[in-house]
Amino acid sequence: MANGLDDVVAAETVLSDVDGLGGRLTIRGHSLPELAGRLN
Repeated sequence: MANGLDDVVAAETVLSDVDGLGGRLTIRGHSLPELAGRLN
């Protein structure tokens, strides 16, 4: 890792995908708005 990233936590997972440029978070194949819509 480059200097200056000493306190940055990073991990690889197959459970979720973050598209920072597109503003999307997918968890186990479901979008965050889709999952949030299921909460009551």
